[in-house]
Amino acid sequence: MTSRGYYCIIHYCPNRISMECVMVGVILLSEDHHWMGASMIKDNQRAISLFNMTERETSYLELYKESVAHRINAADVDDRNFNWLNEYAATRANDLVVTPPRMTRVEDPEISMSVLFDQLTRHERT
Repeated sequence: MTSRGYYCIIHYCPNRISMECVMVGVILLSEDHHWMGASMIKDNQRAISLFNMTERETSYLELYKESVAHRINAADVDDRNFNWLNEYAATRANDLVVTPPRMTRVEDPEISMSVLFDQLTRHERT
Protein backbone atom coordinates (compact mmCIF):
# COMPACT_ATOMS: atom_id res chain seq x y z
CA MET A 1 0.00 0.00 0.00
CA THR A 2 1.41 3.37 -1.02
CA SER A 3 0.78 6.10 1.49
CA ARG A 4 1.96 9.54 2.42
CA GLY A 5 4.97 9.76 4.67
CA TYR A 6 7.25 12.47 6.00
CA TYR A 7 11.01 12.68 6.22
CA CYS A 8 13.41 15.01 7.99
CA ILE A 9 17.09 15.47 7.27
CA ILE A 10 19.44 15.57 10.24
CA HIS A 11 22.40 17.95 9.93
CA TYR A 12 25.43 18.41 12.15
CA CYS A 13 25.77 22.17 12.53
CA PRO A 14 28.39 23.14 15.15
CA ASN A 15 28.30 26.84 14.24
CA ARG A 16 24.75 28.21 14.19
CA ILE A 17 26.02 31.65 13.12
CA SER A 18 27.40 30.48 9.78
CA MET A 19 24.89 27.58 9.48
CA GLU A 20 27.54 25.48 7.76
CA CYS A 21 26.25 21.91 8.07
CA VAL A 22 26.91 18.30 7.16
CA MET A 23 24.09 15.80 6.67
CA VAL A 24 24.35 12.96 9.18
CA GLY A 25 21.00 11.20 9.05
CA VAL A 26 17.36 10.86 8.03
CA ILE A 27 14.09 10.37 9.92
CA LEU A 28 11.10 8.77 8.17
CA LEU A 29 7.53 8.67 9.48
CA SER A 30 4.68 6.69 7.92
CA GLU A 31 1.54 7.09 10.00
CA ASP A 32 -0.48 4.69 7.81
CA HIS A 33 2.12 1.95 8.35
CA HIS A 34 2.52 2.83 12.06
CA TRP A 35 6.26 3.14 11.43
CA MET A 36 8.96 5.66 12.28
CA GLY A 37 12.71 5.27 12.09
CA ALA A 38 15.99 7.12 11.98
CA SER A 39 19.16 6.15 10.14
CA MET A 40 22.53 7.78 10.69
CA ILE A 41 25.73 7.72 8.66
CA LYS A 42 28.51 5.52 10.03
CA ASP A 43 31.43 7.59 8.79
CA ASN A 44 31.91 11.09 10.22
CA GLN A 45 34.92 11.83 8.00
CA ARG A 46 33.21 14.63 6.07
CA ALA A 47 32.29 16.46 9.28
CA ILE A 48 35.73 15.82 10.78
CA SER A 49 37.54 17.29 7.79
CA LEU A 50 35.13 20.19 7.19
CA PHE A 51 35.05 21.34 10.81
CA ASN A 52 38.56 20.19 11.80
CA MET A 53 37.00 18.25 14.68
CA THR A 54 38.92 17.00 17.69
CA GLU A 55 38.45 13.47 19.07
CA ARG A 56 36.27 14.91 21.81
CA GLU A 57 34.02 16.72 19.31
CA THR A 58 33.77 13.54 17.24
CA SER A 59 32.74 11.62 20.36
CA TYR A 60 30.04 14.21 21.08
CA LEU A 61 28.76 13.90 17.51
CA GLU A 62 28.45 10.13 17.95
CA LEU A 63 26.55 10.65 21.21
CA TYR A 64 24.21 13.17 19.56
CA LYS A 65 23.50 10.76 16.70
CA GLU A 66 22.90 7.83 19.06
CA SER A 67 20.56 9.97 21.17
CA VAL A 68 18.40 11.02 18.23
CA ALA A 69 18.33 7.51 16.74
CA HIS A 70 17.35 6.03 20.10
CA ARG A 71 14.61 8.63 20.68
CA ILE A 72 13.11 8.05 17.23
CA ASN A 73 13.58 4.27 16.97
CA ALA A 74 12.39 3.56 20.53
CA ALA A 75 9.29 5.72 20.22
CA ASP A 76 5.77 4.36 20.46
CA VAL A 77 4.73 5.05 16.89
CA ASP A 78 1.04 5.22 17.75
CA ASP A 79 1.81 8.39 19.70
CA ARG A 80 3.82 9.92 16.86
CA ASN A 81 2.37 11.88 13.97
CA PHE A 82 3.22 14.78 11.68
CA ASN A 83 2.63 17.33 14.45
CA TRP A 84 4.90 15.47 16.86
CA LEU A 85 7.65 15.21 14.22
CA ASN A 86 7.29 18.88 13.29
CA GLU A 87 7.55 19.93 16.95
CA TYR A 88 10.52 17.61 17.52
CA ALA A 89 12.33 19.15 14.54
CA ALA A 90 11.61 22.68 15.75
CA THR A 91 12.84 22.13 19.30
CA ARG A 92 16.27 20.52 18.77
CA ALA A 93 18.74 22.54 20.84
CA ASN A 94 22.17 21.00 20.27
CA ASP A 95 24.50 20.73 17.27
CA LEU A 96 22.13 18.42 15.40
CA VAL A 97 19.56 20.35 13.39
CA VAL A 98 16.48 18.53 12.11
CA THR A 99 14.72 20.00 9.07
CA PRO A 100 10.95 20.45 9.10
CA PRO A 101 9.13 17.36 7.79
CA ARG A 102 8.82 17.01 4.02
CA MET A 103 6.25 14.85 2.29
CA THR A 104 7.18 11.64 0.46
CA ARG A 105 5.48 8.46 -0.74
CA VAL A 106 5.98 5.29 1.26
CA GLU A 107 5.16 1.74 0.13
CA ASP A 108 7.31 -0.36 2.41
CA PRO A 109 8.81 1.81 5.17
CA GLU A 110 12.06 -0.17 5.49
CA ILE A 111 12.70 -0.03 1.74
CA SER A 112 11.62 3.61 1.53
CA MET A 113 14.03 4.49 4.34
CA SER A 114 16.89 2.69 2.62
CA VAL A 115 16.22 4.36 -0.74
CA LEU A 116 15.76 7.80 0.82
CA PHE A 117 18.90 7.43 2.94
CA ASP A 118 20.95 6.37 -0.10
CA GLN A 119 19.63 9.23 -2.23
CA LEU A 120 20.30 11.86 0.40
CA THR A 121 23.55 10.77 2.03
CA ARG A 122 25.37 8.32 -0.23
CA HIS A 123 26.88 6.80 2.94
CA GLU A 124 26.64 3.50 4.74
CA ARG A 125 24.07 3.68 7.52
CA THR A 126 24.09 2.37 11.08
